Amino acid sequence: MKIRDVRAVAVNLKPVPKTKPRVEPDPNGGYFVSPMARYEQELPRQEWSANWPMTACVITAEDSTWGLGLTQMAGPVCSII
Repeated sequence: MKIRDVRAVAVNLKPVPKTKPRVEPDPNGGYFVSPMARYEQELPRQEWSANWPMTACVITAEDSTWGLGLTQMAGPVCSII
């Protein structure tokens, strides 16, 4: 199967959805490794990302099947895609 088309657009998902998460929160607060963690003294965690909207990316195959992906940082992500 070959890819026929790739499109990426910035989307504003405001207001933030208030649906119940599918996975219960980690009672210990959870910790995800981030390459930015080494800079926490110089750059606090709340400043790690810009205030960009999300990116929606739709990929369409030759047989017209398609997939949708959402991610953050629409500024650089849309440019790269």
